[in-house]
Amino acid sequence: MYMSQSIIIIRHADDLDSDWPLSSDVFTLPSGDSIEVPQHGLTDEGFARARLLATAIPQWTTANGIDSITRVITKDPSLLTETPNPFDTIRPFIMAQNIMDVELLPDLPTLTVIFKNNQLLPSYGSLLICWDAEGIWGDKINGKRPPVPAFNSILGMLKSTTKIDDNSYPEKAGTIYSYTNGKKGVYNLSVYTFVDGEFV
Repeated sequence: MYMSQSIIIIRHADDLDSDWPLSSDVFTLPSGDSIEVPQHGLTDEGFARARLLATAIPQWTTANGIDSITRVITKDPSLLTETPNPFDTIRPFIMAQNIMDVELLPDLPTLTVIFKNNQLLPSYGSLLICWDAEGIWGDKINGKRPPVPAFNSILGMLKSTTKIDDNSYPEKAGTIYSYTNGKKGVYNLSVYTFVDGEFV
């Protein structure tokens, strides 16, 4: 069976509105790198969803002919000025799948540079990006989210044959985007929803 190399994007899981608890946690990644996480923002339900994703994502990639994920890009959780929620959401998956290639980035502009330099995809396997809604879709304008992804958002940068509208807005760890078979910078896009422990 042919497996497609893909760029997969998912938003972090459910988080607290405020008063994120401080932490002294230090996690060791499969690569041996240690990362300090000075705060956590996920709710109990968010952490539970993160654990479900660790098994649901590999099942989904296999069922849909998507090459195994070998690289993960997410936000650097060691910075108090940034949200740790994407990292906390995808860490169980990283550990369960023994992902050695993990990029922890300080902000979206850094990810944009990697994209423009054609350095997103690994040499083999697929890429998973776990980020926040602002980076995936775009910042709110006058308190309202854009009706379509902003041009400088992750979804805005990735051109596809499928039009994305407000119905495809990323729910917290509930929407997954799969960009496959990119030709001349244009991808085939499929959007899935996480329901009862699996993507449909």
